[in-house]
Amino acid sequence: MRAHAPRPRTLLRAGAALVVVIGLAALVAVYTPVAHPRDLEVKGATGPKAAAITEALESAARGQSTFAVSEKALMRAVAAYPEVAGVQVAAHPPLRLDLTVQMRVPVAIASSGSGAVTIASDGVVLDRGTERRLPRLDASLGDFSIREGRLRGNADGLKVLEAAPSVEPSPLAPGEILGRKRDILVGTAAIPLVVPRVQPAGRGAMPAADWWRGQRDEPRAGS
Repeated sequence: MRAHAPRPRTLLRAGAALVVVIGLAALVAVYTPVAHPRDLEVKGATGPKAAAITEALESAARGQSTFAVSEKALMRAVAAYPEVAGVQVAAHPPLRLDLTVQMRVPVAIASSGSGAVTIASDGVVLDRGTERRLPRLDASLGDFSIREGRLRGNADGLKVLEAAPSVEPSPLAPGEILGRKRDILVGTAAIPLVVPRVQPAGRGAMPAADWWRGQRDEPRAGS
């Protein structure tokens, strides 16, 4: 007797059943506790709030599947801690999850209307300025203020939309400007400031490097 080949309709049904099974397995893995991390490690958090940051991330991570970790949910869990710049996720399904916290580094103290605050290298305000070992920024570029959690300022009609203390030393004198490819460097009495974006009076926001090149190219009076 000759074996009969499977009918196309039978193959189609088998394929559809397999897709359903795979889909159900994926749903179970993602939306049920079966793939929640049981081996969880959070590392990289430093400073006086390290324990609170670690606890917040652990709590947020334990409710997630190792097959579909939401970095946005993790960052929401530590939104109250500006010291956290990011969270690197390394998932090892089905049960292991490693999280590495990327911390902002405090580099300077800036004065605002509510007192001194600690500033990170990207201009984000971290906390009250309690670390005396950090250099203090002066007002060489104008009146600085803290708005929306960042260091910003104004000077002679030029609005500084972003500013951050430089992590590299520079011999610039207070108020002296050094144009670079993507930003400008402004000297202060303490450490230079990196300024990536500005808004000249009567104009829209623009890269600080473009503004500075325009200033250099403009004809000067008497020339």
